[in-house]
Order: sequence, then structure tokens, then C-alpha cells
Amino acid sequence: MHTRTYTADEAAELTGMHPESLRRAARDERLAATKDGQAWRIRHTDLMHYLKGENEWQILARLHVRLNARLSKESTAVMSK
Repeated sequence: MHTRTYTADEAAELTGMHPESLRRAARDERLAATKDGQAWRIRHTDLMHYLKGENEWQILARLHVRLNARLSKESTAVMSK
């Protein structure tokens, strides 16, 4: 069975976190990850475990910001038509 892995950039896109925050957490061993050359590889299960350790309000705040940015982008696209 193949476990899904992400680069720091992919994990950041998925979670709404900054990629450097994830890289720093990996370097500090707060996030389980492995180095693949220059890139960090993060298993899906390790990412979910790391996120569970965060405060719920931090996760919700990030999701709120991402949703507002997406809605703003979509409304701008509709207005420009």
C-alpha cells in the first residue's frame, strides 16, 4: 500500500500554512518528515498528526482566510466579465 506524500509546498497548499512554517517544523522535528535531496517529504498521516496538535482556532482561522481569498478571487473574475 502506497502512502500519499507531499512536498512542503503541496502540504502548505492543502493546509493553508506557509511552506516555510512546515519546513521549520520538520527541521525542528515537530513534524515527522524526510529529506529527499533538497525537498522535504511529508506523509499524509504525519501531516494530519501534526495538524491535530495545533489549536483548533488556528486551523479555522487559516481556513477562513483561504475561503475569503478564494471568494474574493471568484467575485473579481465574475465582475470582470
